[in-house]
Amino acid sequence: MRHSRGCQSVESTDKLPHSIYTVADEVRALGSQALPFRIDVRDEKRIDELVSETKAHFGRIDVLINNAGALWWQPVIETPPKRFDLVMSVNARAAFLLSRAVLPAMLEQNW
Repeated sequence: MRHSRGCQSVESTDKLPHSIYTVADEVRALGSQALPFRIDVRDEKRIDELVSETKAHFGRIDVLINNAGALWWQPVIETPPKRFDLVMSVNARAAFLLSRAVLPAMLEQNW
C-alpha cells in the first residue's frame, strides 16, 4: 500500500509489490471478473457510489470482502488518540459501512 491518508494500493512498491489494478488483472487472467475501485473506506458517500457502480456493472452483489486495514503496533501509552481513531475508523467503522451498504442488494437477491 502506498501510504497516504485514504489511499489504496494504486501503485506497486518494493514493500507492497501489487496494486488494486494488478490484482484485478490477475483475477481476470483466472477467467473471472474484477472491478477495482480507488476508495477511502471511511467515506460514506463514496461507499454508496461504489455499491451503485458495482451493482450497475455486474447486475448484482454476491460477496463482500472487507480487507482494508490500518495497523499500529505500538503500546497504548505511545498511541495518540488520532492514530487510534484512524485504526478504528478503517478496521471497524468501514467494515460496518460497507456491510450496511451492500446488504439491501444481497437481501433483494435472497443471498
